Amino acid sequence: MEGIGDEAYLATPGLHILSDGYYISIALGNLSDKENQEMLKEAGLLAVDNLKATLK
Repeated sequence: MEGIGDEAYLATPGLHILSDGYYISIALGNLSDKENQEMLKEAGLLAVDNLKATLK
């Protein structure tokens, strides 16, 4: 998924993110469901924003 952290992709069990040397995983049900993918994208963006705020 583009625009989330340095790298992000969907794979079991959910969204996997690499940002500033930190690994984040967010799990959510059926990855084929477009609604779930949108929720994961929103959660991923929020997680990366929170990580960056914490690291300041």
